[in-house]
Amino acid sequence: MEPKLTIIIPVLNESKYIDNLLSRLLQSSDIRFIQIIVVDGGSQDDTVALAKKYPIEIYTCSQQSRASQMNYGAKYAKANILYFVHADTLPPLSFYQDILTAIEHGNNFGFFRQKFDSKKLALLINSFFTRFNFLLNRGGDQSMYISKELFEKLNGFDEKYVIMEEYNLMDRAEEFSSRFVIPKYTIVSDRKYDRCSWIKVQLANFHAMKMYKQACDPRLIKSEYIRRLGI
Repeated sequence: MEPKLTIIIPVLNESKYIDNLLSRLLQSSDIRFIQIIVVDGGSQDDTVALAKKYPIEIYTCSQQSRASQMNYGAKYAKANILYFVHADTLPPLSFYQDILTAIEHGNNFGFFRQKFDSKKLALLINSFFTRFNFLLNRGGDQSMYISKELFEKLNGFDEKYVIMEEYNLMDRAEEFSSRFVIPKYTIVSDRKYDRCSWIKVQLANFHAMKMYKQACDPRLIKSEYIRRLGI
């Protein structure tokens, strides 16, 4: 039986999160109808060893870049729908049927809303605004589904985008289909906010988006983003 949904997870040193994500995915759906692909970028921790406990496919990509890793995983996709998920993101339990229903209604790509695993007021406000269809809200933490046909028409992620890769794919996808926000929530780690203040993260995000809109070199955007976060 061919799977109906291929889930692609790019990882690099995600041993803290990969177990919970894979457990969640397999708990939430029938393994007969999904294909799970983990694409490692050269982890130095136990990420791959933990992933091997599950009935999934694991590949290694020579490039430590989410765009490259996700494209690499898509080459092995057997389903007609692709679902890209970050390791520190937990989809809603109903994700499988939610995505299939969205596709059946002609919504060929889109996202879920997002909540952080935190009760901090600023992050609750961030979560609230993900229900609206703003470009600024459409980051990879909300996870992204897309029909394989549309993904291939776009030639996948543009691998020069070492940051903002999902935004670039969205911009190109909107030439063919409107993006759709599924009214369910992913749960995302607040690890970025553990290291940096809320305002520092928001300013870094704002400047990254501004540089992206100005068509700056993605390598420059990434270096400036890292500099602003101080990581």
